[in-house]
Amino acid sequence: MTTVTLCTIARNEEANILACLESARGCVDKMVVVDTGSTDNTAAIARDAGAVVVTHLWQDDFSAARNAALDQVSDGFVLVLDADEQLGPGACDAIREAVQHENIDGARLPLHNASAIDASHQDVLTGTASIGPPTLLERLLRKTDDLKWQGIVHEHVTEWYEKGRTIITIDAPIIHYGAVPELRIKLGKNTRNLHLLEKMCEQQSNNATYLTYFAQELMNNQQFERAGEVISTAWNIIDRYPVTPQKYPVAVPAATVHIGFLLNAENYAAAYNVLARALELAGEHPNLHLLTATVLQSVWQSMPDDQKDNSLLDLAISECQACFRYSGQPLNAPSIPGADSWVPSARMGTVRLLQGEYPLAKADFDKVLENCPGHVEAMLGKAEALIFCGRPDTAMHELIPLLHPQIADGWILAALAGYQFSEYDEIAPMLLEGRKATDQHGLMCSHRLPILTTLESIGDQCQAA
Repeated sequence: MTTVTLCTIARNEEANILACLESARGCVDKMVVVDTGSTDNTAAIARDAGAVVVTHLWQDDFSAARNAALDQVSDGFVLVLDADEQLGPGACDAIREAVQHENIDGARLPLHNASAIDASHQDVLTGTASIGPPTLLERLLRKTDDLKWQGIVHEHVTEWYEKGRTIITIDAPIIHYGAVPELRIKLGKNTRNLHLLEKMCEQQSNNATYLTYFAQELMNNQQFERAGEVISTAWNIIDRYPVTPQKYPVAVPAATVHIGFLLNAENYAAAYNVLARALELAGEHPNLHLLTATVLQSVWQSMPDDQKDNSLLDLAISECQACFRYSGQPLNAPSIPGADSWVPSARMGTVRLLQGEYPLAKADFDKVLENCPGHVEAMLGKAEALIFCGRPDTAMHELIPLLHPQIADGWILAALAGYQFSEYDEIAPMLLEGRKATDQHGLMCSHRLPILTTLESIGDQCQAA
C-alpha cells in the first residue's frame, strides 16, 4: 500500500498545529513537523499528537526547512501543509484515492484563504468567509531522490516538476487561516517576506516570479515607487516569453500589478497591450476580466463628451459579469480578493452610474455592501444612485458617515443631495469642503468632478444675482 507522509514546518504555532495535524490524521501514515525555533509549546503538542519532530535552525530559508522534512521520508507520497492550514471535508478520501494511481507523480490541491481566523470550513468553502477563489498548488508529491524545494521564500518544486512529471488536480480542499490581513500584520509576515524577497531578487535578478512577489510586498509596505520599477522589470521579462500550450501563471499577478501602475499614469494603450499579452500567456482569469472592464471604463471617461463610445461601457459590464463564472472555481494563479464576487459588482455599479442606470447601480452596490459592510466606494455609489432615483433624503442619511476631510466625494454628493431640498446657502459649506478635499486628496470617482463644478457655477450665478 502506498504511504503518505505529512510534512509541516512550524514556529510558535501552538494555537494551530494540533488542528493541522488532526485534519490530516485520517489520510497519512506518518507526520513530520520541522520546528524552526519555537519558544512556545508547538513541539510538545506535535509530539503528543504522534508527529516526528525535527529541530531545524532557521536560516532565513523556507526551502531548507522543507527539505529537512523531506529527509525524513523514504518513499510514498508527501503531503505538504503549513501549520496554519487544515484539510477540508472530503480531502482525505480524495488523497487516498489519488495515491493509488501508479502513473501519477503528484497532485494539485485547491487552497482556500479564510477571511477570519474563526471561520468554519463550511463558510470558507462556500465563499461566505473566503478571500477570493481557491488557488491550485502542488501539495501532494511523490518522494523521489531528486525532489527538492527551491527558493528561500514562496518556495517551489519547479525543477522537479518540469522533468515530465504527471500532476493531476484533485478535490482535496486546504483551508488556510494565515492569509487573514490582521493576522499577517500581527505576525510581521509582510516585513519578513519583503526582506527575504529582496534577498532572493538580488540572487536571481531575472526571475520574473520573484520580482512579481517582491513588487507585491513592496506595495503591502507602502513603497509604491519602487514597486512600480520592480514590476516593470518583471513584466519586461515575461513579455519575452514564447506563447506555448503550457501557460505561465505568473503573467496574471504580474499583469495585475503592472496594469495598476499604467492606469494610474493614464497610459491606457499600454495597459490594453499588457492585458492582451497576459491573455496569450496565461489564459483567461477573473483578474484579467476585471482589469479589462477597468481599462474600458477609463478609456470611455477619457474621451471628450461629444465623442464618447457608449459601447465601451456595455463591454465593461460584460467583462464584469464574466468574473462571476469563476466563483468558487480553483485557479492556477491567485486572484484579487473578491474578484469573483463583490469586486466586479462594485465596478459594474460605477459603470452603471456612468450609463445613467441608477436602479441597477444601487442593486450592484447593495451586493457589495452585503459582503463588505462599510465599503466606502460602494456607500458613495449607492448614495449617488439614490439621489438620481429621486431619494435625496435617504442618500443624505447614507452619506453622513462619509463626511470626512479626506473624502471629497462624500461632501460633493451631500451637497448634490442637499440641493434637492435646501437653498444654495445651506449646501455652500459642503461645496467648500468638497473643493478643499478634491484639491488635497483627489476623487475616488472622477465623474463627480463635473457635479462639483456645476454646483459651484450655480453658486457663482446666485452671488452675481
